[in-house]
Amino acid sequence: MSNAVINMIHADKIRELLEIMQAKAQAVNKPVEGMSHWIGWASHHANTIDPRNWSLESFKSWIGKFKLK
Repeated sequence: MSNAVINMIHADKIRELLEIMQAKAQAVNKPVEGMSHWIGWASHHANTIDPRNWSLESFKSWIGKFKLK
């Protein structure tokens, strides 16, 4: 469970970084080469590691590993 929480926080921090970097680029009103590609990649990475984006089936599989009694 700790890893899921860590991944959720990590995903939020990635999204925060994306917002910061986009704001910086907009402030100078100058395109940054490769930025849109990087943003797409980083957004996908954040979504992939974030347990809040798991499907119901993935969530069921994950909680099944806890062997709760």
